[in-house]
Amino acid sequence: MAGKGQRMTLRTFEEGMPFPPMKPDTLRLYSMRFCPYAQRARLVLAHKNIPYETVNVHLKRKPSWLLERNPKGRVPVLEHPDGRIVFESIIVCQYLDEIFPEDCLTPQDPYQKACDRVLVDYCDKFMMAWYQLLFTDGESEEGKATIEAGLHMYDQELEKRQKGPFFGGSKPVMLDYLIWPWFERLTMFDDYTSLSSHPDERITSTVPEDISGRPVVVATKYPRVFRWMASMFELPAVRDTMFDLMSHRRFGRSQLTADPEYDMGLDDEPPLPHLAKL
Repeated sequence: MAGKGQRMTLRTFEEGMPFPPMKPDTLRLYSMRFCPYAQRARLVLAHKNIPYETVNVHLKRKPSWLLERNPKGRVPVLEHPDGRIVFESIIVCQYLDEIFPEDCLTPQDPYQKACDRVLVDYCDKFMMAWYQLLFTDGESEEGKATIEAGLHMYDQELEKRQKGPFFGGSKPVMLDYLIWPWFERLTMFDDYTSLSSHPDERITSTVPEDISGRPVVVATKYPRVFRWMASMFELPAVRDTMFDLMSHRRFGRSQLTADPEYDMGLDDEPPLPHLAKL
């Protein structure tokens, strides 16, 4: 996604492709459209309405210039026009919150900040469990148990806070955005697909139409998490960065292959800048 007034192709740059020149006055995010870690950064950028441009990279055939910016070869990577570089998703998000302090997302109270960090830390386990489900077609009992434990923990935490649909109360905080990408992707698995039995709680307006109305885990056992998810789907930042269920499923299946569909759905996208000049 591009920020205000900025437009660069969303197509993927890969090994051997030249470095796309930077604009002199624009932040750049090195990303991958379906990466949950990169989505964290895009959520914060969107929430704060920060102008930026995106360069998507192929994570299996990485350009050398990505490795020059992050030796780990991971996204997101944030680059200033003057060459300053920040990487690792949580660090990037915290950095953006500090250099663009308007509508600050990070709690000021040290204890609340520590509590939120604990909940963010569980995302590592959540992520591993998500991949266990992905690679076993949703059948990993270990993965299910880890996700169930996480759902219970988050549901209980929302009950403790009792101030609104978000972890920040009436509006989202950094915690909401840092854990969201894995909840968005949980809708890939039938056991965690949410259609409430209560008409006023349904989220069919924001979740793709092919979700069935079977009894569900989130709606029945974890009602606070379900309400939180419904509220998150309504946020402009989430709408700006999310993919629908079928896209997540299609890309998830492609991740099981040697050549994931990084450019899935970009048939009408402008060509890569260096190719346009040939």
